[in-house]
Formats: sequence, C-alpha cells, structure tokens
Amino acid sequence: MSRKQLWIIYGVLCFFLVWGWDIIDSLKFYGKINWEKAVNPFNATQLLYIIVTLLLTRFVLKKYYPAKKYGQLFIALLAVIATFIIFRYLMEEILFPLLFGFRNYAVNVHPVYYALDNIYYGMVYIILGSLVFLLEYQLDSQKNEAALKQERINAELAFLRSQVS
Repeated sequence: MSRKQLWIIYGVLCFFLVWGWDIIDSLKFYGKINWEKAVNPFNATQLLYIIVTLLLTRFVLKKYYPAKKYGQLFIALLAVIATFIIFRYLMEEILFPLLFGFRNYAVNVHPVYYALDNIYYGMVYIILGSLVFLLEYQLDSQKNEAALKQERINAELAFLRSQVS
C-alpha cells in the first residue's frame, strides 16, 4: 500500500469519525445538515485525539507486532488508552473551561465513569487504527513475498542459463 493510499484511508476514517455520524444523524432526524452540531470546538479536539491515537497505535503496532512481542504490545496499547484519556481530559475538562467557558462532562462526574466512557471511545480508535495497520501489513507482506518469489525465479533462470552455456 502506498503512502498516499494510507493517508487517504486515515483521512476518510477521521472524517467519518468526526463529522460523518453527525451529518448522517442530522440528515436522518432533521432532513438537513445541522452545521452548529457538525462544526464545534469538540469536533476539532476529537479530530486531534483521533489523529494522535491512530498514530500512536500505528507506532506501537509497527514496533511490537512484527517482532511478535505481544505482551509488550498489550502494555503499550494500554498506555495508548491512558494517553487518550489524559489528553482528552486536559483538552475538554481543563482547557475548554478556560477558553470557552464550558466542558464536555458535568463538573461532578465520577472519575471512574469518565475513565470507562473514554476507554470505550479510545478503543474504537485503537481498533480501527489496528485494522488499518493490519491491512497495510498484510498487503506489504504479500508484496514482499511476491518480490522474493520473483527473485527466486530469476535466480533459477540464471542458474539454468549458466548450465546450458
């Protein structure tokens, strides 16, 4: 898979995760796009943590998956979830009240509820990022296998030519 194709996949994925469902819901319930719902500060931060989470997931998988270090991969993915929760908390619960005067969750939300709710969202992004990585990894593996097969065939042809001459 080319780098351009990979960026297109990530771009489409980010678009649908941030705006796609809001646009579909607006069309489904109101018959038109509700731009106030589709374009708001939460969407900008959501795009930011989707990108960060997808890139961290890709980095972790590239480092540990081919080496078959599954224990370290699991721990690293837990760290990605923790990073997602902390990053989202800092953006929406600390920075937003300072900049915009509102937050995403009520002031008295229990930390366990906040963590569990965000584990769900973080897992969605990690699973989708993992699926894109595994698709890319499989396609690259097939491409490398085909190149090795072609190399072997060329070597056999060269050997047979040298025997004939």
